Parts: sequence; C-alpha cells; structure tokens
Amino acid sequence: AYYFLSNPSNFNPNSEAQYYLLWKICSLTTRNQEKNRLKSEYKRIFPTGKYLGVMKDNYSLDEALKKLKSY
Repeated sequence: AYYFLSNPSNFNPNSEAQYYLLWKICSLTTRNQEKNRLKSEYKRIFPTGKYLGVMKDNYSLDEALKKLKSY
C-alpha cells in the first residue's frame, strides 16, 4: 500500500484523503520521518483540513473514521 500510494503517478496531491491514508500507512509501518513530513505538508496545503484532528498516533483507523463521520 505504501509503495502504491507514494508513487507520484498514483498520488493525488489535491486529495486530503490520500494524504491521510499515506500518513496512516506510514504510522502503521513506523516510517516516522515520512509520516512527519506528510503531516507538515498536509498542514501547509490544507491549513484547515478535516484530517488534522485525526492525524494522531493514538487513533485507530476505526476511531478516526468515526470522528470524521461526525464532521
């Protein structure tokens, strides 16, 4: 999943969801430098992005999806 989504031909830099998914994959696979870079880039591009509140290590994917549904 990481290699597919991080490939520039597959990654859409205008998609908030793709940033979040790649960030989550990096979190699950302990790619901490990449995870931090993605979060910083996401904040820069989407300063009021809906995924900022769930880009935390302690949220499981299920918890994040529940929180996103409440927005």
